[in-house]
Amino acid sequence: FCQEAFWLEDYVRYRILKEKNGLRAWIDWPAEDQALTEIPDSLATEADFHRFLQYMFFTQWNTVHSHARDMGIDIIGDLPIYVGHDSADVKSMPEAFQLTPDGHLAAKAGCPPDCFTADGQLWGNPLYDWGTAYDFWKKRLAWNARLYDVVRIDHFLGFDRFWSVPPADATARNGHWEEGPKEALFDRLFQDLPDLRLIPEDLGDKRDSLQDLLDRYGLPGMKIAQHSLGPREEQEGFRVPANAVIYTGVHDNEPVMMWHGNQTRRERIRLNRIYRQLQLRGSTPAQKLCRYCLESDAAWAILPLQDLWSLDADARINAPGTCGNPNWQWRMTDFARLEAMLPRLHHLLKVTHRLREQKR
Repeated sequence: FCQEAFWLEDYVRYRILKEKNGLRAWIDWPAEDQALTEIPDSLATEADFHRFLQYMFFTQWNTVHSHARDMGIDIIGDLPIYVGHDSADVKSMPEAFQLTPDGHLAAKAGCPPDCFTADGQLWGNPLYDWGTAYDFWKKRLAWNARLYDVVRIDHFLGFDRFWSVPPADATARNGHWEEGPKEALFDRLFQDLPDLRLIPEDLGDKRDSLQDLLDRYGLPGMKIAQHSLGPREEQEGFRVPANAVIYTGVHDNEPVMMWHGNQTRRERIRLNRIYRQLQLRGSTPAQKLCRYCLESDAAWAILPLQDLWSLDADARINAPGTCGNPNWQWRMTDFARLEAMLPRLHHLLKVTHRLREQKR
């Protein structure tokens, strides 16, 4: 494991030096610690401890992953496009990022104002220097492809163009677009990693050049059921392409029950008419949208547990543009409830022709 995990020694050195410096960001360490390329002998025990932790997690994860494969289940791993400035990634490969000579951010990542927030979203991550970031992405994707069967890349739009925000700004409003690497990156990646299986998260303001990028490699687009029942989609017969991944909603969306309840009375009447028109069975709007996803032509249908259970506002994962509680706080704690639901879920998959034979 220590030989094969390309990131391990950089991560271990980052962790022990961060602890030595009171958990301060690496950019605030003394110059002598920032310059270290080897782990000091005085911290060898601490280094062994962090190697051990990573090894234990890796072996436990492999047990889970192997069991899933034996059951015929693929696991999708979620990969953020950006990494944190205070991270072993940036500390060990600064040449891959847009940094000043002393390591500070030269620009910050985010997205422009949209339907979620008037000021845009200021994520604050370092942006990539796409002239020198290839090795970082090749190693990152190769390792993730080893951990998972399929890798979903968040904010895939950033490979087509990305929103660059001045480093001193407190919102994303004053950012500007810069061109991404497009096929210059992915031609090389698919040449070097031919078995790579990707799901791009392509939600947002898409240009034709992004669709061309998806089509070039046969990558599926993403569809959100909550956004797929409008008048334009109705005119098109609510068709969903086969080469697609459809969700009732993603982590940034409201659970279906919350979303449906927040519509105007007139819109709820229209939605209920559509549910009847499409003959979507279910006792709640969430169950009906789950059925809509499963009955679609999309090759992949992903159903959040909140919608399978018809949960409401208190089960929302994330509100874009906001920080802190209650974002990312919801957890599934009732495994008995999940187990009790499995026969109904099995029946639902069977009647929508989405079961495949298990490996024995």
